Amino acid sequence: MHVFDSTNTEVKVIDTAAHPITALASNGKIVAAGNGHRYVFVFDGQTLTEIFNSGDLKDKILDLYINEEGLIGSACHDLSFGLYSLEEKKLTWSVKMPHGAKMVTNVVIKDNSHLITAGEDCSLK
Repeated sequence: MHVFDSTNTEVKVIDTAAHPITALASNGKIVAAGNGHRYVFVFDGQTLTEIFNSGDLKDKILDLYINEEGLIGSACHDLSFGLYSLEEKKLTWSVKMPHGAKMVTNVVIKDNSHLITAGEDCSLK
């Protein structure tokens, strides 16, 4: 992934090897990128400066979701998902196998009290 500033000057290159994922908050304030090496990178959507990055999960990132309250959800290839706090700048919670042996394919944060995951079996948890 290449990050450009407002003058189209490349300011950062991120190796999103094999499985690049990007997400943009609906208000445009946060951009996140995930890669096949289990890393999540979080940027300010206006200045494109990196806020933080994390490699705390154990497998490649399949999906990312950002809500307006500063929570970032990630679904991983190892049947788990994680929740990052923008305020704390770290992974704050993760759970493995919410769908049993079925892969978690998507994650959505409805608000700060509802996290929804979708599995390859098309179920929601």
